[in-house]
Amino acid sequence: SAFVLAHAACVPVAVSDRATRFRSQVAFVNQNKVGAACDNLPVGEVLCLGVVGQDCATTHTVVSGDFCASIAGAASTLLANNPNVSSDCSNI
Repeated sequence: SAFVLAHAACVPVAVSDRATRFRSQVAFVNQNKVGAACDNLPVGEVLCLGVVGQDCATTHTVVSGDFCASIAGAASTLLANNPNVSSDCSNI
């Protein structure tokens, strides 16, 4: 999970605009909280980075400068839940 800070966007959560698949997952898993474009993150909301009800117990507070590896390391679930993401996150 990620805790949304003021002025956060899916870009810090999802690394960059090339992270369309991960951004889409964040939007899908949190569809009751964010829009399909994942462009209206509610400040202070905890977002699931995995599968709701299965592995969203761990949280991560997103801060400026976060990137894939830091989120993956903090939550220990990003790469496991996204087999399409390479281990060094170079494909997002």
